[in-house]
Amino acid sequence: EDKSDDTSKESYPENADELDKLPVWLKSVPHIDLVGGLANCGDAEDYIDALYIFYSSIDEKSDDIARFSNYEEWTMYKLSVHSLKSISNLVGARDLSILAKELEDAAKDKNIPKIKEKTPQLLESYRKFIGYLSPLMDDESVKELIREPDTEDEEKEVEAAPYYDTA
Repeated sequence: EDKSDDTSKESYPENADELDKLPVWLKSVPHIDLVGGLANCGDAEDYIDALYIFYSSIDEKSDDIARFSNYEEWTMYKLSVHSLKSISNLVGARDLSILAKELEDAAKDKNIPKIKEKTPQLLESYRKFIGYLSPLMDDESVKELIREPDTEDEEKEVEAAPYYDTA
């Protein structure tokens, strides 16, 4: 039985309070495992921060991946899909993370036909999150969960986060 989209409180009592802090609309976003994302991030505030970083970097990162593929810059391509794999996994976008890993491995193996075949699918899947997560920008309850950096060092961490790697 697939539990990747199971966000019931009975199955995950340790996440119930944090899950309740998330906006209702987020619980119906396809291709996101909220329970997994919360487990990876620790709490609702950190999860929303990670989701915001994931969302706000989609245009730039997807354009980078497309450009690196088109110009056959395989080292940069590999690094970009590796980064996408990590942030996707962090926020619970498992299918996207799995596909990014598959393409990272293809880049390591210099399997150019596979990269050319599957990159459009990766980019289409990735860019769909723009629509799925667009309410992040307008939802007041989300804005309350987003923490502003307290110090200049924290601000630098937030700016570097799209490139931070967890795997």
